[in-house]
Amino acid sequence: MGRSEEKKRIKREALLTSAFDLFTEKGINKTTVSDIVKKAELAKGTFYLYFKDKYDVRDKLIAMRAVRIIEQVGDELIKEGNEREVSFEEGIIFMADKIIDRFTKNKPLLLFMGKHLSEAIFTRGSTEEEKNRCLEIFDKLIEPSGKVFRNKNVMFYLLIEVMNSTCYDCIIRNAPVSMDEMRPELYATLMSIIKQFEV
Repeated sequence: MGRSEEKKRIKREALLTSAFDLFTEKGINKTTVSDIVKKAELAKGTFYLYFKDKYDVRDKLIAMRAVRIIEQVGDELIKEGNEREVSFEEGIIFMADKIIDRFTKNKPLLLFMGKHLSEAIFTRGSTEEEKNRCLEIFDKLIEPSGKVFRNKNVMFYLLIEVMNSTCYDCIIRNAPVSMDEMRPELYATLMSIIKQFEV
């Protein structure tokens, strides 16, 4: 990477970091592009070299955080798999547990992401490379199981969508029940989704 490219990367990162801090402190509706560039100590015109508007920044931030969560949990699963044999279903429950734990410990992140985890990975915000990295994690989980699934990307989308929506409602709103009360029901639902797609 040349010096010019490195400077661009640093500026983009500064804008993303500033936006994330402001979005989690003030909320997206109360944050302006002027706030973001002021905090990043950059000119307003610089912002528009990288992003269309503050919602574009939000989408990219959600996608980045979503991909990072899936990758971190995937790394933990690989470590667990090296210590003992983990079935596909156990792997999904393991990942669900770790995602719940992260969101329980970091409610501001969950509030910021809202119910956009699956959307960020599959339909907006993420690059094709980021999306593929997430799907590779699930593929690595399937391979040793020998299982075959139809429309596996749709299955992964539904697993993540159900996980994220349930976490948001139970952790943030404590509705319809607490997350602890919901866990067994959530895991049973995840298993039924997997069974529905298995060939």
